[in-house]
Order: sequence, then C-alpha cells, then structure tokens
Amino acid sequence: MATHPHMSDTSPPRLRAHTQRDSEASDSLSLRNLVETVRAGKWFIAGCALLAALAGGGYAILATPVYESQALVQVEGHRGSFPGFENLSGMREDAARAETELETEREMEILRSRLVLGAAVDELNLQVTASPARFPVIGGYWARRYDGEAPAPARFGKGHYGWGGERVQVERFDVGEGVSDDVTLEAGAPGAYTIYASSGERLLEGEVGELARSQGEPPMTVLVTELEAAAGTRFELSKVSRQKAVRDVRRALTVRASRPGTGILDLTYESEDPKESERVLSAVVDAYVRQHIDRRAAQARKGLEFLEDKLPELREQVEEAEEAYNEFRRQNQVMDLGAEPENLVSQIVEVERELGELEMRRLEKDRRFTAEHPEMQTLDQKIRRLEARRDALERRADGLPGREQQAVRLRREVDVATELYASLQSTAQELRVAEAGTIGNVRVLDSAAVPEAPVRPQRLVVSGVSTAAGLLFGFGLAFVRRAVQRSVQSPEVIEEALGIPVYGVLPHSAGERRAARRGARRRARRPLLAASNPADAVVESFRSFRTTLHFGLLDGKTNAIAFTSPHATSGTSFVSMNVGHVFAESGTRVLVIDADLRAGSLHTYVGCGRSPGLAEVLAGETALGEAVRDFVSGDLASDTAQRGNEGEGRGVFHVLTSGALPADPSERLMGGGFARVVSAAKEQYDLVVIDTPPALAVTDAAVVGACASSVFMVVRAGRSQLSEIEAAQKRLRQGQIPVTGVVFDDAGTEGSR
Repeated sequence: MATHPHMSDTSPPRLRAHTQRDSEASDSLSLRNLVETVRAGKWFIAGCALLAALAGGGYAILATPVYESQALVQVEGHRGSFPGFENLSGMREDAARAETELETEREMEILRSRLVLGAAVDELNLQVTASPARFPVIGGYWARRYDGEAPAPARFGKGHYGWGGERVQVERFDVGEGVSDDVTLEAGAPGAYTIYASSGERLLEGEVGELARSQGEPPMTVLVTELEAAAGTRFELSKVSRQKAVRDVRRALTVRASRPGTGILDLTYESEDPKESERVLSAVVDAYVRQHIDRRAAQARKGLEFLEDKLPELREQVEEAEEAYNEFRRQNQVMDLGAEPENLVSQIVEVERELGELEMRRLEKDRRFTAEHPEMQTLDQKIRRLEARRDALERRADGLPGREQQAVRLRREVDVATELYASLQSTAQELRVAEAGTIGNVRVLDSAAVPEAPVRPQRLVVSGVSTAAGLLFGFGLAFVRRAVQRSVQSPEVIEEALGIPVYGVLPHSAGERRAARRGARRRARRPLLAASNPADAVVESFRSFRTTLHFGLLDGKTNAIAFTSPHATSGTSFVSMNVGHVFAESGTRVLVIDADLRAGSLHTYVGCGRSPGLAEVLAGETALGEAVRDFVSGDLASDTAQRGNEGEGRGVFHVLTSGALPADPSERLMGGGFARVVSAAKEQYDLVVIDTPPALAVTDAAVVGACASSVFMVVRAGRSQLSEIEAAQKRLRQGQIPVTGVVFDDAGTEGSR
C-alpha cells in the first residue's frame, strides 16, 4: 500500500499538543476567524434577532400603555430685605440661592409626605379599586382597541371577561374581619350586581346607587354609583390599606426641581388610565396648595390669639400710665410740658419704636442665620447705635429739674404704651384680614392635564432595543458555541497541529445544499453536483484533487482509495460520488462502493433501491457484476456494457450500493469477502472509490481501510474538532492504517480565498 511522503507523523505528542494550542489561539484571535464564526452562525444570529424583534414587537403591542400627566408648581420664598443691604458684596445672592434650594428640597419632601398624598387618597377613594377581568395576554389589547360607546360584545365565547367599554365606580367598600379584601363583582340585569368571594361564595346582591349591606356575618357594605357592562361581566374588586394606597401613589409620583434656584417643581404622575393620571395629580396639587394655605392661616390664627390675649393687658397699661400722668399734672398743676421736654419725649419714643422694630427683625432672622451672618451683624450695629442714642436722651432727661424730669418719665410711659398698643392693634387687624383671605406661597403654573399619548412602551425603541439585544445574544451564542466546540475552520490548523497534509479544499456550495434538501423533500433522485453543475467551484476543486491523485498516488496497483471521517456529517458520500464522477469524465473506469452497511446513502444518487448491493455480494447471493449499477441510467450494469464502453474509449461510472442493511455489518466486512470484492473490482476498473462509515463511531472504517491503497479523512469545516480528527487518526493507526491525507469540505469563502 503506497503512502504519501508527508503522511508520517514523527513529531512528539507534547510538541503536537503545543502546536495545536498555539495554532488554535492564533486562529481564534484572527480577524478572519471572527468573520468566519459570524458567517457560520449567520442564520442562527438572524434567527435570534428575528425572535427578539418579534418578542419586542409583541410586547410593545400587547403591553399595557402607561400615561403620564404633568404639572408645574412654583414655591415663593419668604425672604425679607433691608435698605442698603443690597450693596453688600455677593453674599446676599449666594445666601438667597442656597435658601431657595433648601426650601425647594423641603417642599419636595412635603409633596411626597403622607400629609399631602393621604389627602389625595381620601379625596379620590384610592383605597378601593375595581377593574374588569381581562382575557389573558390579549384581553387588554382588544379592550384598548375598542372605541364604541356601549360595552363590546364577548369574544371566543368568554362572556365573563370585559372586552372594552365597561365602566364601574365604587364609592364605598367596607368588609369585616374574615372576608378577603379581594372579591369579584359580577354585573347582572341593568343596574344590578352580585358580589362573590374568591372561593365562589355569594356574599351580597345590590343595586347601583343604593347602599348594599350583607345580611349575615361578617358584615360587608358596598356602594356602587356607576355600572355599565353586559350581564355576566366580572370585575375584580379590592381594597387596600390607606398606607399601601399612599405608597402606591408615592411610587407613581415623581417630584423634581425644574432648574436649580428657581423654586419651580416639576410633578409627574404615571398611570395606565390617562384620566386617572390627571385626576390623581390634580388631587395631589390641590392637597399641597391647601396644606400651605392651612398652615399660613394657622400661623395667622395663632398670632391673632396671642395678640388678643395681650391687647387687654396693654390697654390696662395705657390706662394706668395715662392716669398716673394726669394725676401728676393735677397735683403739680402742670398743664403741658415745655418745648424742650416735649421734644425730648418725642425723640425717646421714636427711638423706642425703631428699637422694637429692629428687635422683631432680629428675632425673625435669628431662626435662619447665625450671629456671624452679615445681616445679623448689620442689625446688631443698628440696635447698638439706637441704644446708645436712647441712653444719651435719657441722660439729658436726667439733667432736667426734678418736677420736669418726673413729667417727662410719665409722659414717656404714656406715649410708649400708646404706640405699642396701636401697633399691636394694627397687627391684629392685619392678621384678621390674613386669616380671612389667606393665600399660600405656592403658585400652580401648569395644572395637570389628561395626556394624549402614552410615555411607554415606545414601540420603535422597544423593537430596536430588542432586535439589538437579539443580535448581541446571537453573536454571543455563536462565539460561545465555537469556543465550546473548538471546531476546525481552516485547513492550515490540521496540517500544523496534526501533521496530516490537506489534499483538497472544497468550498461551500449553497446550490448543492439546496438541491440536496429539495431532493430529500421530494423523495426523488439526489442530484450530483459534478453532473448537474460541472462549472461549480466545488467541482473544480474535485478536478484539482483528481490531478493530485493521478500524478501522486495512483498507479496500476494502487487504484483503490477510501474516504472516511470522524463523524457522520462530514460528507464522505458527497466526496466519494463527485470524485468518482470527475475521474469518469477523464476516461477512467470508476466503481464507487458504498461500504457503509449501517446507513449507506449512495443509492439516493443513483435513483434506485439499496438492493442488490454489497451486502448481497458479501452474502454470496449476487455476483459483483450483477450488483453494480450505471450512474447515468441507474440500471444494473452488465459486463458487456462495461466492455463496450471500454472499447469506445469513454469512462465508466458504476456504483455498488450498500444493499439491504444486515444485522451484523462488521462481521460481513471482516470475513474476507470484502477484500475479495475489492480485489475483483481492481481488475475490472481503473479506480475503486470506497465510501466508509465514520472512524469514531464503529470499527468498520478500519476493516474497509485495510483493503484500500490510500485512506483520506473528510473533515467538514465548522463541524469537526481537532480532538475528533486526532482520535479518528489514532483509531486507524491502531489498525495499521495510516491516513494519507485530508479533504477539507465545506470551507468558507474567506477560508477558500
């Protein structure tokens, strides 16, 4: 048996393993390998993208849309100002901005508080929810598409579901202990309804607009104010705690500052019902404004109560001061003060009034600023100056004669008490007016409106994102599959890693794959590529392989070649038949033997049945000449026909099918009969091509290979792994059958170039 000079494997195992790893790493990191991986899994990637796009599109269509209502609220500050303070360098502006931001954050927390949201929950009765039961998955979609005035008719015979247009309004729903808060309300005759427990027990019957109470225990009270639905339609009625209702509203409410330092709050509320989103947000804004008004009214009321308590005392002080002053004048017969004492008293009273105002302002600022703040320091300086002026005026008063000094003191007490009493009376009147017409420091810029379009799902965005995710998932799986399988993509890897020469590289042929699938579907004769499309690039590769074999391996004594593979999907039958055809085209007498007695398929190329074939020849039931078939006609080929073709100088292409698949294929091949069949075929034909079973699956390949002059391993790109090829080579070597070379099948276009 002749062998190729490069077929010997003299490299040590460690060196081969190291070379294999290096070549695999180099191959996996190459750009060409990445492109080939994507190309090999293009249909898988496209399928993932298509499935993801369909799933995303289905979700975008079937998902319940969410609507968002928006409102703008401005919070006005309470900052005061003092004349001349604006000239201070920049401190006021920074402090004002910081105060505004702090106040904005405080108001945002107030908006999210239970005080505000709880009032909205109570106003709209959000603890009670009633919604129609929908058909699973598509029920909501059908209901949203319906735009009629009356309730939609039932579909698919499911009358207890709501299909669109149903309305229900439950104003009151109180249940006692022992009854679930989740019950079913079923519409009956017009204006009537029945409530069932989750177990199916009937709890009560009622009429729309009338308060219904259950007769037994535990008690239940229901008030339905509106019900428009076909008889038999069911509604899911439930009641949650007030705290949970507040949490649900808080979860759907978003409060954020429109821009820093502006004091404008942007409020949004999300709901599956556009009208509900507007109602709830309007209720939240109204509750927020009311609490501001109530708070300011409460402050005015508390201040008024304080003043109303103090005014009688101040009135008594005024009266006592006037009585003391009048008594002093009667006793001393003093009608009026002189010009100088009168002027001195006026100045002292004015200073006392200004000091009082400054003290009030300082108390107001002291709640927000420290003593080191510029505003506080300015107020302290003004207070000290007024106190110094007051002390000077009092010293001047102390220098007056005794009687005038006493008159000045009494007159001063009268004027100060009268001034303070008048000021407090004026303040009390202002507080009464403020309490009667209190407005808050919150202004609604944009009130909530019913949204016209949902904010999500955005169909184009969902479809695009899902398609992109599908592509990424497909790419990832394609590379993971390649990393796990470690399949061979390039013939150079085989030569470098295993030292087996590659005799032929067969490019991928989409036309041959389609023709094979079409023939299998129609259960017709499978077309042979070399015969049906002789100009195909794969056929040219077979012709190159023919030339290599003709000049390198074949002679008169070594004219039998076998094709095997690591596994059953490598394409040995395809290679055997096309090699036989291209040799027959050159005038060679060729016989292709289907030695796969387990799953032989060469008869599909001929268009005949399996029998008679190799199995019958090995069993002695049929002679070799009576079992072979002509590829062109599919008929049994006689010796006369063979000799006639030989005399005419034309090639012969005959096929020996597998025959009826026996129960003991290995024993049939090992009995020596197969060697005699091959020997007889060598005498009658110039070339004998043997299609063998996979080398790793069964031992038949070793038995058949022993009868061949050369054994070629068919390796399919993207399917065969280096470990499988090495294991198949080892299996054949154990049977003293060296592998002559490799035929690399189904190579990608990048690899072939």
